[in-house]
Amino acid sequence: MKQWLKWMVLCIAVLAVAGCGGTKPDAPQSTTWKVGTNATFVPFEYTDESHQLNGFDIELFNEIAKKAGMKVEYKNVSFDGLIPALGTKQIDAAISGMTITKARAEKVDFSFPYYQSGLGVLTKDGTAVEDLSKLSGKKVAVQLGTTGAEKASEISNIELRSFDNNSEALLELTKGGVDAVIADLPVLQYYLTTKKDSVAKLSVIESKDPEYFGIAVKKGNKEVKDKINAALKELKKDGTLDALYQKYFNQDAPTMPEK
Repeated sequence: MKQWLKWMVLCIAVLAVAGCGGTKPDAPQSTTWKVGTNATFVPFEYTDESHQLNGFDIELFNEIAKKAGMKVEYKNVSFDGLIPALGTKQIDAAISGMTITKARAEKVDFSFPYYQSGLGVLTKDGTAVEDLSKLSGKKVAVQLGTTGAEKASEISNIELRSFDNNSEALLELTKGGVDAVIADLPVLQYYLTTKKDSVAKLSVIESKDPEYFGIAVKKGNKEVKDKINAALKELKKDGTLDALYQKYFNQDAPTMPEK
């Protein structure tokens, strides 16, 4: 009898230990997305007079989060630090007027395009730049990590000046420290409308392939990407995207590829 009781106690102890070492319930999923942006890219993202994040990208992502049933916590990150921050999971997504390129798509995944862009050259002396080779021998300012910086690096015999943001690059142009700025077209267009600079000349850099802005997520993060894409589709369908385009660009959202 005693032997039988010993075996019973032993079995109960083993089962108790096994139960303690069983699979723990999954931790509850976060209801907040950490979103990186570089708030120096007017009119897409910037800090307003009340020190709040504002702009087309910010309003758009707020609407995306609503559709997805998520809250948003924004993190202001240098533009060239956004992709590394995704890789180390410091942020869940990045929206900052980021052009979808093959090189970037090797490191991160992108949402459907939400804005069609392009590059432009702004010169202070009113000189049109029909060909980038005309900038040879000139001082050219760009923002670090941008497609404008990539394009400028292809021009021979220029003095390239790199800045953390476009505002600094444009200020350098205003001060006469550089001869031209290469940046995204909407940023330069917005600059001209707000500064009322009658001397500066904007030239469009022609490209065979259109440039699109997309929302970046960590490579392989299908869950977040799918939620963002589903929300973008709804925003296009219900007219919210058109309303944001009208507010910031005085036009409806153009038709863009879903890929």
